[in-house]
Amino acid sequence: ASEGIDARQVVTSLRDLQRAVTRVLNEHAQGALCESYIDGREITASLLGWPVLLLPLGEIDFSRMPPGHARIISYDAKWTPASADYAHTPSVACVLDAQSHERIARWVLRAARALALRDVARIDLRLATDGTPYVIDVNPNCDLGDDAGFARAAARARIGYDELIALVMAR
Repeated sequence: ASEGIDARQVVTSLRDLQRAVTRVLNEHAQGALCESYIDGREITASLLGWPVLLLPLGEIDFSRMPPGHARIISYDAKWTPASADYAHTPSVACVLDAQSHERIARWVLRAARALALRDVARIDLRLATDGTPYVIDVNPNCDLGDDAGFARAAARARIGYDELIALVMAR
């Protein structure tokens, strides 16, 4: 749920990395996962059923972020409606050219097969500035709330919320 994730977690020096890791160890009493930051578009792919149906893609719109602010989904962006991060990272329909969409769909379906995802799942990707998609998160038990990304993806496929829940329950 992105607990502990904020702009301070995107670092550019060894010293800042050490501070970020120390903060995680001290504040959250768990190990720290360190990974390369991938600049680019953040895309969400929702999967429904078996065999899986890829619902219309979503995207986190970072265009409202202040200049120089890390383009990440922080804890506040997900869970604190009064925060600037929340206001500056709306989820919107993803518009891609056909080739990029096909490439992302292939990556998503490969990841779903490799992890045996079925029924309900969401895969988050970064589409790097060079067009390479990177799977950054897999959510095999994603939020099914009526205002969550999965429900928005279903709505883009013209599946109403009640129908979505009925489809999930029928699996």
